[in-house]
Amino acid sequence: PTTTPTPRLSTTTAPLPKLITQRTERKIHYAETSEDVTQWTEAVRENRRAETLDFRPQGRIKINRDGLVGKFKVETDFEKEMAQVLEGSGAGGEEDMIKAEERKLLGDDDPNDEDGDDLGGGPV
Repeated sequence: PTTTPTPRLSTTTAPLPKLITQRTERKIHYAETSEDVTQWTEAVRENRRAETLDFRPQGRIKINRDGLVGKFKVETDFEKEMAQVLEGSGAGGEEDMIKAEERKLLGDDDPNDEDGDDLGGGPV
């Protein structure tokens, strides 16, 4: 009679000590990090050789005041109220407002002054 071999039970191996496990993990992470760092080597060399460094973003959108003012549309209630106040005050635009402010600062409230000097109208 043939007998079937009985399967042998195998035992699992004991886990490695914590110290050895941590050391192995550190070695693996060090190898991965070393590969990541090598991609920056050339950039670091260039920065060390450079006389000055420029940290400004390269693809930055350049926005100026005129571009924003041209796109502005009155939408909120507050903006509508401010637009009405500005129109009611006779401010035609920013240039008109600047001229009016300069006249006020110089004490020349007459916008029809033909001399254009800032000496005033009094005798010298």
